[in-house]
Amino acid sequence: MSDIARQVVADVSVEVDVKLLKLGMSPRFGEQDLEHARALAHRIDDCPPILVERSTATVIDGMHRLLAARMRGRTKVAVRFF
Repeated sequence: MSDIARQVVADVSVEVDVKLLKLGMSPRFGEQDLEHARALAHRIDDCPPILVERSTATVIDGMHRLLAARMRGRTKVAVRFF
């Protein structure tokens, strides 16, 4: 199996406890947009997995999705590790 094929096979999402995830630095300016998170909360099941750095459990992309999951009272969220 090629390196690319291994990466694709390994590129799956898993359910992770939201309490284990750490908020990282966002490339966006300012704080989290609560209105955007509320809108995502209504469609959280349709959202892509959150991208998380594996060794530190830091959210790289998906802070609003994590906030939305917490707003919905979710204890687990779909994560793709980087």
